[in-house]
Amino acid sequence: MEADEHGEKRPLQKGTTPLSDVLAKLGDKGWYPVVFCLCICVLNSTVAFNHLIMASFGFTPPHSCKLPDGYTKNASIPMEMIKGKESYSQCKIYQDFNSTSGSTEGCPNGWNFILNGKESTIVNEWSLVCDQKYLVSLATTIYFTGVMIGGAVFGQLGDKFGRKPITLICLYSHIALAVGVYFSQSFEVFAALRFFVGFFLQGVQTNSYVLMAEMTSKKNLVLTVGFFEIFWAVGTLWLATLSWLIQDWRNIQLALCLPSLITLIYIWLFPESVLWLINKNKMEEAKENLMKISRITGKKLTAEDLDLIKPKVNESIQYSFHHLVKTPNIRKRTFLMCYLWLASSVGYYGLSLAVGGLAGDRYLNQFIGSVIELVAFSSVIFVLKYFRRRYPLMAYYITGGVTCIVAGVLKSQASKDGFRAATYLALIGKFGLSASFATIFLFTVEQFPTVVRTLGMGTCVFWARVGGMIAPQILLLGKYTFNELPYLIFGSLSLLAAMATYFLPETFGKTLPNTIDEIEGITVEENGTELRDRDHIET
Repeated sequence: MEADEHGEKRPLQKGTTPLSDVLAKLGDKGWYPVVFCLCICVLNSTVAFNHLIMASFGFTPPHSCKLPDGYTKNASIPMEMIKGKESYSQCKIYQDFNSTSGSTEGCPNGWNFILNGKESTIVNEWSLVCDQKYLVSLATTIYFTGVMIGGAVFGQLGDKFGRKPITLICLYSHIALAVGVYFSQSFEVFAALRFFVGFFLQGVQTNSYVLMAEMTSKKNLVLTVGFFEIFWAVGTLWLATLSWLIQDWRNIQLALCLPSLITLIYIWLFPESVLWLINKNKMEEAKENLMKISRITGKKLTAEDLDLIKPKVNESIQYSFHHLVKTPNIRKRTFLMCYLWLASSVGYYGLSLAVGGLAGDRYLNQFIGSVIELVAFSSVIFVLKYFRRRYPLMAYYITGGVTCIVAGVLKSQASKDGFRAATYLALIGKFGLSASFATIFLFTVEQFPTVVRTLGMGTCVFWARVGGMIAPQILLLGKYTFNELPYLIFGSLSLLAAMATYFLPETFGKTLPNTIDEIEGITVEENGTELRDRDHIET
C-alpha cells in the first residue's frame, strides 16, 4: 500500500512500486549490504590517492645550480627575490665562474637538491625545475585528461553494457597500469601511464558509485553515499601517512597499488544493478539477482514482489548525450550540475595540490587537510539525512569561496603572519569544497533518471576533470604572475556555484526518477498517448 496525493491508502500498482521497497524488504541491515557498501567504498579510496598523489610526487625540493669543485655559491650564483626575500638563484649561474659580474646562464651541470634522507620525487629524479618546471603541472593535467575522457566513455558504456562489467574491466586495467608506473624510467613513460590510469580509474568511480546507489534502499541511500565519501578521506589520509613514512615516490606508488589486488574477489561478490537490468527489460536476470540476494540475506521474496517492479521504460531508445540537452528541464539540470562539478573540482584539487606552498610542514599540512576532509564528509551524512540539498550545498560553496578569497588577500601581504593566516583559511576553504564535493555526488544521482543516470554522472565527471586539468595550470599561472591569484580564482568560482545551486530543483525525500518523461512532467498512457503537465515547473 502507498499513499496518494490526498494521503489516502491505495494498492500498489505495476510500474509504480520503487525497487527501493524490494531492496528494503531484503534487508536494510545485516552483513550483506554492509560488505557490499564497504567493497564499493574501498574503490573510492583508490580513486582519492591516485587523484591527489602528485601533491607528493610533484613536490619541488629546495635546489640550486650544481657547481664544479672549488667554486662557491656567493661567488658564482646571483641573488634573486624568491617568495618575498632575497635568495640565491635556483636556476641561474654566472657564465664566468667565481665572478659576480657579467651575464648569467642556466645550470649547465644540473642541480643540487636538498632532500630529507630517503625523500625522492619525480622532480629531483628527472630535474623538473626551472625551464622544465611546467612538466610537473603538465603531468597532473595529462592525468586528468585521461580521467575526463574516461568519464565520458565509461559513463555511456555503463548505461549500455551494465555497471558491473565496466567497473571490473576498468578496475583491473588500472591496477596493471599502476604497477607499470613504478617501473617507469622517464617522465614521458610516467605521464603516459598516468594518463591511462586516470582513464580507467574514472570508469571505476562512475560505475561503482551508480551501482551502489541503485542497489541501496531509499532509507539507507544518504548513509551509504556518506560512507562512500568518507572513504575518499580515508584514501587521502592513507596517502598522507605513506608519503610521510616512505617519502620515496616509487615505493609510495607500489605501496598504494598492490593492496588493490584483493579486489579480484569482486568478480564473484558484485551483483549487477537490478535497476539497470529492469530498465533494459532483462527481467529474468533481475529476478535471479534479487533471489540470489534473498538467499544470502535469508529474507523471503514473493512472486508478487517481483511482479511489481517492472518500470515504464522504452527499451528501444538508445540514450546519448543528446537526450541530456534535448528537453528543457533535463537540459537545465545538465548544464548547472556540470558547472557545479567544474567549480568544486578546480577549488578542491587546486587547494590539495597547493599544500606544498603553504606555510609549515607539507606532510603535516597534507595530513591536517585529510582530517578536515574526514570531518567534512562525516558532517555531510548528518546534513543530507535531515536537511535539504540545495541550501547546505550553497552554504558549503559560500564558505569555500569567501575563505579562499580572503586567503588570497592575506597571502598578498607577504608577511609571516599573513602566510600563516592564509594557510588556516585555505584549510577551512578545503572543508567547504570537500563538503560540496560529497554533496554533489548524491545530488547528481538524484537529478538524473535511471535511463541516463550513469551517462549524466559521466558527463558531470567530465567537467570535474576539466577542472582537475585546469587547477594545476592555475597554480602554475600564480608562479608566473602573483601568488594570490589562484585563491582568488578558486573563491570566485565557488561563489558562482552557490548562485547556480539555487536554480536546481530540490530532491530531498523524493524517489529516484526512472525516465526523462518524469523529469519533464510527461505521463505516458498504456496506449502511447502523452499527457503533459503544463504546470510542471521545477523548484
